[in-house]
Amino acid sequence: MGIADSIASQFARPHGLLSPVTAAVLNIGNRRINRVALDAVDPKPGERVLDIGCGGGVALRQTLRRVGLDGRVADVELSSDMIRRAQRRWRRQVESGTLALYEASVEAIPTDDESFDAVYTVNTVYFWSDLTAAFKELRRVTAPGGRVVLAIQPRAHKQWERLYRRDIPDTSQLAAGLASRGFADVYERAPARNVALMLAGKS
Repeated sequence: MGIADSIASQFARPHGLLSPVTAAVLNIGNRRINRVALDAVDPKPGERVLDIGCGGGVALRQTLRRVGLDGRVADVELSSDMIRRAQRRWRRQVESGTLALYEASVEAIPTDDESFDAVYTVNTVYFWSDLTAAFKELRRVTAPGGRVVLAIQPRAHKQWERLYRRDIPDTSQLAAGLASRGFADVYERAPARNVALMLAGKS
């Protein structure tokens, strides 16, 4: 495996000795876009929120704070190393049932139908292997009246395509995918430099 392949593998699924470094890089690099995405999905006290791909965990911490003790947060993460990191960091929340952590993919979310009032993800769509299955699952787990936010960095689009040597969905494809699965009020926002959000609701 070459250097580029190793980097791609680490970002898709942080693992091994480099996983703490990758987590730190993700926390620093995604800090602003995480904040923008969370402001858009607007988790409220007592709500049930799904974070797809917690990475280093900076957004997970903010989500737990926003939903409070009466809320529930779940995370679906491909990396077992990131799951273990989150389990250690938020042991009390996991034990109390406030936080549930699943080593799984967005194409097969291991929760009941209509489990969440809000769903968001930041910079993970690059790693989704099946967009149709992913959008189907997002609709299945979102409760009626719930909302979904997908956040990406458009300027990194070509770099991700070169790194992974495959087509990466752009904002128009993501919006079309959400609409095709029956989400309502699908629209795009660019609230900050190099940040694009796809927002949708489930009627």
